[in-house]
This record gives sequence, C-alpha cells and structure tokens, in this order.
Amino acid sequence: MKIAFIGHKRIPSNEGGVEKVVEQQAVRMAERGHKVTAYNRGGHNVFGKEFDNKKLKEYKGVRIVTVPTTKGSSSVPIYSFFATLRAIFKRYDCISYNASGSCAMIPLAKLFRLRTVALLHGIDSQRDKWGGFASKYLSFGEKQAAKRADVCLVLSENMKQYIKDTFGTEAITFVLSTRYEGFPNVLREAMYAGLPCISSDCEFGPSELIDDGKNGYLFPIGDADALYEKLTDLMSDENKRDKMGKLAKESVEFIESSKIYAQWNELILNEGK
Repeated sequence: MKIAFIGHKRIPSNEGGVEKVVEQQAVRMAERGHKVTAYNRGGHNVFGKEFDNKKLKEYKGVRIVTVPTTKGSSSVPIYSFFATLRAIFKRYDCISYNASGSCAMIPLAKLFRLRTVALLHGIDSQRDKWGGFASKYLSFGEKQAAKRADVCLVLSENMKQYIKDTFGTEAITFVLSTRYEGFPNVLREAMYAGLPCISSDCEFGPSELIDDGKNGYLFPIGDADALYEKLTDLMSDENKRDKMGKLAKESVEFIESSKIYAQWNELILNEGK
C-alpha cells in the first residue's frame, strides 16, 4: 500500500506532538512493508536555524520529500497545496492529513478519488493566536476533515462533541494510551458518547470498563504494534465500529451521573442514621 503523510513540519523532529505522531506512524507502517512518503515542510526549525537537520531523502524506511513554502501564515496553505498535488500525481492509496490547516486540501485529494484519513490534534481555529483569515482557513480545514475525509480521528471527547455540534458528523474512534489511571473519566465519557474505544490495559480502570473485543479493545502498555492492529481493524470495518460503539454506551450506563448521585445520597443518608 502506498501512503502519504501531510501536515507535519518535518520528521524526524521534536518541534511538536504532531511531528512525533507522524514519525511513529510513518516508520511503523514502513516496517510493515508499506511504501510510505512523508512530505516535510520547508523552512527552519521553530527553535532556530541551529536546530536544522540536514535535509533527508529517507528516514528509517520512510521516503522524505521536502516541499518548499513561504514564511508566515501562508506557509501552511501553500505547503499543503503543493504536497497534495505531488501526492495526487504519485497516486497514493491513502493520504493521511494531520492538523486543521492541511485538512483544507482534502477536497482536492477527493477530486481525484484518493482515500483520505484526517487526524485533528486540536481545534486549531479556536486558538487565540489565530484570527481573521487564518482562523477561517483553519475552520474550513476542520470542516473538510469532518465532512469529506473517509476517516476523521480526534483525540478527546470534547473534540468529538465539537465536531458533532459544529458540523453534524461523528468522529469514529477514541484511543486512550496511558501507563497509569485511577479511574479514566475521559474513557467513560467517550464510551457513553457511543464511540468505539481502544485503551492500554493499565493496572487500574480501563479493564473495568472495556470487555476486550466486545465493547472496545485493550492492548498491552507500550505495545504500538497491538495498537496499530486494533486501529486498523476498527478503521476498516464500519459495522464493527457501530456495534462496538453501541455496546460501549450501554455498558457504562450504570455509572451515569444521576445513578451515582442517587447511590451517593443513599450512602450519606444511611451513614447518618
């Protein structure tokens, strides 16, 4: 399978979370025999020129293509446009768009019937540092991720709700990758919203909510290969996502807030007698 990654600054890089996510995804897919290309954005490292690495053409099995762009707020649209054009001409089986700005080019990829996966790492249009055209452009990108991408992934229940309220569409999967939890409220909220969930099987919490393979998936802590397999399984099977999401919602109704409040009241009243 030929896969292209667009939307990050560059890999390898420690400039941000987007870069680390793309690096891990791209390298692991290459390890599985896929032909992977990461379209790096031209320009200097955000920490300064002294942190610039030599422009690579290959990194751990991933083909690197650096796309020149301008400075300032126009850099992302220009980079994303030319990266998408290159990907179109290379006829990739799938383009993975990361972050709101790059997702604005999803309609261009869909025009040529390419499969697209959008990963929104945050609702960038709401950040205080953006305004005017930049904010509108980012909002447009988020709309394309929600409406036009074949798969739209988000990182939190609040983002999922925002996408639903704003664009009327559902993000499909919630992933909790953690080494320790007391009680994972964010996982419970995602399940109650009807999302098919995947969680690391840390010592406390997730296994009390997820019956592995039925109302969600569990994977061993730190096992990225297992996480990849679970994600691939859900992303490729809409019926399974729907069924698992429905069972997830049903399975956590016993801890709905009104029921917990009732139990708490009963406990307090009985203790007071």
